[in-house]
Amino acid sequence: MRLVAQAGAPVHRRSVVSGAITAANFVGPFLSPIVIQPLITHLGYRGACMTGAVALAVLAAVLVLTPRQQSRVMDKPARTA
Repeated sequence: MRLVAQAGAPVHRRSVVSGAITAANFVGPFLSPIVIQPLITHLGYRGACMTGAVALAVLAAVLVLTPRQQSRVMDKPARTA
């Protein structure tokens, strides 16, 4: 997953993408009992999974339909003295 995300990121943003993926690996298990367990308690497993599926579908639609800004920084090699 990290390689796919980094391949799509501009060179000057790859370290940020790598850091975000690493942080998500640790934040996910921490937030799971806080966010997911109440959903399972109130909606059951099926309802919690359907809620997650709808949320991810909405997020995907927003990301696909939102126009991207072009980066003003050009990917140029560094100057050598």
